Amino acid sequence: MKSIFRTAISETVGALGLLLLANWLGWKSQLGFYQIEPNPMCIVVLLMAARYGSFAGFFSAGCSGLVLGIAITLKSGQNGFYDPYLIKYGFLFFLIGYVIGEIRQKYIRYEKRLEGSLDKQRSVYQELEEEKRRIERINKEMESRILDDVSSFASLYETTKHLQSFDLEHIYQAFLDILVQYLEVEACSLFLLEGDNLILKQSRGGEQVETIPIMFDDGIIARCVKQKHAMSIKDMLIAGNDYAFSLNESIMAAPLVTASGDVLGAISIERLPFMRITGSSMKIFSMLAEWVSSDIENALYFQEVKKKNILDEVLNIYTYDYLIHRLMQEFHRAERYKIPLSVVLIQVKELEKMDLLKQSKILKFLAAGLNKCLRLTDIVTQYNDSIPFCIILTTTDYDQAKLAMNRILGMFKGIGIDTINSGLPLELEYGIGSYESSLKSHEQLMENAEKDMKKCTASLRLSN
Repeated sequence: MKSIFRTAISETVGALGLLLLANWLGWKSQLGFYQIEPNPMCIVVLLMAARYGSFAGFFSAGCSGLVLGIAITLKSGQNGFYDPYLIKYGFLFFLIGYVIGEIRQKYIRYEKRLEGSLDKQRSVYQELEEEKRRIERINKEMESRILDDVSSFASLYETTKHLQSFDLEHIYQAFLDILVQYLEVEACSLFLLEGDNLILKQSRGGEQVETIPIMFDDGIIARCVKQKHAMSIKDMLIAGNDYAFSLNESIMAAPLVTASGDVLGAISIERLPFMRITGSSMKIFSMLAEWVSSDIENALYFQEVKKKNILDEVLNIYTYDYLIHRLMQEFHRAERYKIPLSVVLIQVKELEKMDLLKQSKILKFLAAGLNKCLRLTDIVTQYNDSIPFCIILTTTDYDQAKLAMNRILGMFKGIGIDTINSGLPLELEYGIGSYESSLKSHEQLMENAEKDMKKCTASLRLSN
């Protein structure tokens, strides 16, 4: 922070020094640009406030007023600090410094919050990697423990490697496949806890109820969740003489419990060959439930973290969720202060006909180019599969946005990229939507940009 203050002070002094030097060389008779409208020192105040925020705005305003007062005093031989010209421009200096400085300060605070959020996301990913390594160590220890008990456990462990995924559907399917393969299960199901209900996520070999209310159900699945340990039909019969077994009842059930003791759901076995209903099968079943609990917990945690991420790691542009959040803010600001605002949608024609490698190469090229040639205040984001890019152009009207797009397209044409083998030009379509007082929401702004798509096309003959 101190370095920023020092930089702002030094740049202010340097800029005013250069202005005074130019004044001395070109306009000696009007020292301090006296009576020149507008006074060029307004530019220094504007630039300092827009670059560094409130402090720089006030400091540059004070310095400019002081320099102007001294210049008027030297020129007239009287106290120049009472001159109406100085009073007018002194007020204008501080007004510019305050307004522009506060706007810039707001963006500085927002950028700091974003940086803090990104740091937190990085730490979360690191914790997730550490958790994954911990799980791998636990699995290895478990393997060494059970090898002496049952030789088939080694191959079982190798099979459970397929559970180490962040795709929940893949985990559900792989786990039920393991039950069928190693325990010869004929029917099994997996449930996740949502509120007070167990919701069926995957089943194999038979029909199962979609929802089990654990507060009111007294079956083996609900009981294993309440008590947080695996149970079999034998445990149910021993626990109470009033238990009534039905043909549709599960034979075994085990809860899915996180490392902190929270219940994620449950797994159940509805049909199993009679000779497989043994203590060894129950032991393997409980062990598998522990393993899959960790994998499901990691997958759920990964999905939650991924939703909070605002940056696409492949293209290095902001996500669609961030686009909507930011565009709502910018639209509200444009609506309130009547500031120009534009959005640009960019589409690559026939992109879907190219192979995935070629698509990725072209999208990365375009994303890198857009990030390079736009202003720092402009924002490049994802939009959808057919229209991959959206650009938010702040303080930019329709004509300015069109000029910006012409400049961007000119830059692309000068670089070149290996495109499709046919040698045909790469065709881009873009649409511009700009803020108008008649618009009521940011959705209408995006609709206008989509309607404008067919009007603006460009062919890029990029080198092969």
